[in-house]
Amino acid sequence: YRVLASRTAFAALPGFTSGFLAAGVTLALRGANLPLNGTAGDAGDMERWAIMLQHGEMTHPGYPPLYPRIVWFVAKLNHDNVFVGLKYTEVLTTAILGPAVYLAWRFVVSRPWACVLALVYVPTLAEPYKA
Repeated sequence: YRVLASRTAFAALPGFTSGFLAAGVTLALRGANLPLNGTAGDAGDMERWAIMLQHGEMTHPGYPPLYPRIVWFVAKLNHDNVFVGLKYTEVLTTAILGPAVYLAWRFVVSRPWACVLALVYVPTLAEPYKA
């Protein structure tokens, strides 16, 4: 049971950390109709690109195409409201950041080091308002 417990604990700690951060973002956005950073900066660019996708246009060619399409899909689930779609996408990507960082580091280093690196990265450098 000790091996199973260590595997589970090292994998769960980054998930709990990013979940805690996502809960804070959810609490901060409760009742708001706009995402973090409103319509300015990166959030504004992402909203414009998702609106372009809604109208059948292509997004910016210098930006990876997956994230604007995810925002567009989540907006379709929310009555085509791009602002609410980006709000939920920010919470979702914040929640999966810890496990994703742990998995990425786990391919390179051992379980304890991957856990430490994920625990250091997630709370200090996570920027939910950045796409």
